[in-house]
Amino acid sequence: MTARAFTQVAGDSNWAANFEHRRPMVTYFFKPRQTCPAPAIGNATPEPLLPIEKKLIAYSLAIGLALLAVLAAVNHFVPAAF
Repeated sequence: MTARAFTQVAGDSNWAANFEHRRPMVTYFFKPRQTCPAPAIGNATPEPLLPIEKKLIAYSLAIGLALLAVLAAVNHFVPAAF
């Protein structure tokens, strides 16, 4: 594409200078919140965990501890050789 064809596509021969005065695109995507939800969260009453949530926590802790024990056993019986 020649320079003349590019200026016809861009619509202006000085397109770089015209681009610098624009606001950054970040302001269009991330707008600041009008109110802060922190006071509302601080005043909320705590709710008890559901039984399924308790099971998920227990299962995830059990899997984590089991994998930690497997890692310790593998490290003990097959030490790393550097």
